[in-house]
Amino acid sequence: EIIRGAASAKYGADAIGGVVNVITKEAAKSAGMQVNLEGRRVRGDSDLFPYANFFLRADSGQFGKLRIAAYGGRRDIMPIYSQRSFEVGGGGTVRNSLRYYGDIKNIGLVASYDFDKNHSLSLNVDHTAEDMERFVKRSNSGGEGLQNFKRELDRNTYRLSYAGRGGNSDWNVSLDYAKMNEDDTTLTSDYIHSPYEGKNTLNYIDDLMHQQWSLKASANTQIHRDHLLTYGIGYTQEKGEGSRIKNAPN
Repeated sequence: EIIRGAASAKYGADAIGGVVNVITKEAAKSAGMQVNLEGRRVRGDSDLFPYANFFLRADSGQFGKLRIAAYGGRRDIMPIYSQRSFEVGGGGTVRNSLRYYGDIKNIGLVASYDFDKNHSLSLNVDHTAEDMERFVKRSNSGGEGLQNFKRELDRNTYRLSYAGRGGNSDWNVSLDYAKMNEDDTTLTSDYIHSPYEGKNTLNYIDDLMHQQWSLKASANTQIHRDHLLTYGIGYTQEKGEGSRIKNAPN
């Protein structure tokens, strides 16, 4: 869904200049299966396909008034390195990671129940897990080392929505809930005195939790052939908390 111009009534105060809304495909009325495979090879890597993407989706088709689809996939996020490399203790060579890289897995379920041709109820459930890391050069007085950042993330999202139409209007009411848990670890290897000292010192352990639920209702009314009125109301509540265990000298 692409909207040009303001759409605050439908998507909140941030939707000032336009909206690109990506919607999970509804369960199909015809049974079917979709399989996507992708392999990528990086110059200089001996593995044939060190980075691969996989996606599988199966649709049950229409059973009376109900249709269901299940899907799952895995994506490899490729690393992006700085052009220059540097040496660390023990004769190793490392380049800075300019972003986190690793894999993202998700699995989900989509279901729709059609009361009639104008009214339907939909349920979306999705679980996503990320396992990411990056390496960054660390400079100290008298030497240099390497920092390794690791991130593990779990996110669950749920949506229950009702869509209907009648006369010159259509409307949608949705209840959404999402919860994310993220664990970050920072390790540092110092090579100041010798290549064997200070390997993988634990600096930080961060534990973060974020949850959000929202209730939104929106509608469109065709006033005239050239005029469409969009209006809506919504309420969103967010909560976040976190803790850090830190390796500190004092």
